Amino acid sequence: MPIGDADRRDFATILAAAKVAAFSFSRRDVEGRLLGRSPLIAGMDGEIYLGRANIPEQAASESDRLFARPAEFATMPAAVSALG
Repeated sequence: MPIGDADRRDFATILAAAKVAAFSFSRRDVEGRLLGRSPLIAGMDGEIYLGRANIPEQAASESDRLFARPAEFATMPAAVSALG
């Protein structure tokens, strides 16, 4: 069986067995060129684009918390030094 056919079969099996599936994929390569969509996900709908500049609803780390509170970050020594 060709590798592409095996990939499609395995992908379909995983989706059929899953209750919910979320996909994450890169839109650009390491040099910044746009990538084409994978044939495995080409026919799927319901895509939601999540921007990288969203303020997190729940902070998962200190950096998330500081990103959500720019005024608090501005008082930290690292921020003051970077702006100086």
